[in-house]
Amino acid sequence: MKAKVSGILMILGPILTMGMWIAFFPDPGSGATVSQELSELMSNETSFRIAAVIAAIAGAGMLLGIFLLSRTLNDGDSVGALCAEIGGLLIILMLPFMLILQGYQVRAVEEAIAGRIDVGEGVLVAGMAIDSYLGFLFAGGYFLLGIALILQKRFHVVVGSLIVIVSAVAFLDEILYDAPEIVPIVGWMGMFIMTVVMGVWTVVQKEN
Repeated sequence: MKAKVSGILMILGPILTMGMWIAFFPDPGSGATVSQELSELMSNETSFRIAAVIAAIAGAGMLLGIFLLSRTLNDGDSVGALCAEIGGLLIILMLPFMLILQGYQVRAVEEAIAGRIDVGEGVLVAGMAIDSYLGFLFAGGYFLLGIALILQKRFHVVVGSLIVIVSAVAFLDEILYDAPEIVPIVGWMGMFIMTVVMGVWTVVQKEN
């Protein structure tokens, strides 16, 4: 039962989160100013609020699903078990930040609607500061999970290898100030896609 729940969370979580981000959130790579981003959020305020709630719940579910998977890999004293233990802890540490990252934009919109545009813009800037290095946490935990999957021989070695590669690319994206557009696409989109792959594989294995 636990494996099936973990698998479902890893399938639905990334799909719903990315769907909400793409459809309702400003593009972080668009080069828009803080004022322009706030205006874009306010232009479809009701839909954005709903999308933010869905993205927060779905993102939290995704992280919980990955964490539950890591718990099935940390038995024993092997290197793979250690990687799974540390990787799972790093990923679950992202949970409160996932809620913060979805909530600060909602708060910014609320301040702007109340007529406090400068406060709303300040909230957005503060949220961007919080988001600056969180990618290291997620990419690092995901990288260790990939190593654990390979060493513990879970799924296929290709799955673990791809997870290591995409998380390394995502980590690189955090280091490079002006990375080529393909880097975040391969890194972050790749991590979300591989999470869905792990979820499907987990559900299928459980059913078998």
